[in-house]
Amino acid sequence: MKRNAEIKNEVKKNRFYMYELAAAAAVSEPTLGRWLRTPLDDEHYNILVSALNKLKGAAANE
Repeated sequence: MKRNAEIKNEVKKNRFYMYELAAAAAVSEPTLGRWLRTPLDDEHYNILVSALNKLKGAAANE
C-alpha cells in the first residue's frame, strides 16, 4: 500500500481534491476510490502519477 499512501500524500501536500485527481486521470470518483482501496498495480499507479503531474503543471500556471 506504499504507492497508495504516496498518491494520497501528494494529493494532500499539494492541496488537491480527490475529484480533481479523478478528473485529471479521466476516471470517475468511485473508480479512483476503488483503485486506492487495494495496492495499485503499475498501470493504475502510472495513470495517477501522470494525472498528479498534470495537476501540478496546471497549478504552477495559475
